[in-house]
Amino acid sequence: MENNLEKVKHSIKVYNSLSQYDQKEVENKIDREWSKVFNIFNNLCDNDEELKKVYDELKEINRIINFNIEDYYEVYDHTVNIGDPEFEEDIYYFSQKELDLAKYVSENYDEIQKELRGEIQKLKSSKLVFFRSAKIEKLERMLE
Repeated sequence: MENNLEKVKHSIKVYNSLSQYDQKEVENKIDREWSKVFNIFNNLCDNDEELKKVYDELKEINRIINFNIEDYYEVYDHTVNIGDPEFEEDIYYFSQKELDLAKYVSENYDEIQKELRGEIQKLKSSKLVFFRSAKIEKLERMLE
């Protein structure tokens, strides 16, 4: 360790004794070498399937940890300072109603899905339905 420290000190002294032009040349060479090292490392990471899997899992964990239920279930309430380009602001509030609806849908998803698919099928098989395609599209959006 002591030997390496002496080498580093010597290298710094040599670098400091160089002219500004030579220092710039050394810096450019170092930058090119670091760029090569980084590219090799980056390619190794890109081709490592296990590393990609762990990275995706960490992103998902981070998304879950940083989830803010109050932000997710915000709904528009009103706008203040309408017409003032500098201070106009939309105001949102946490909607317990939206949260309760999401809970209901998650708890009864299979039943709701079955019911919507049944309604879509009924519309498709009925002979005379006004605005059939619009009604089917609306039900399919609800299903999504």
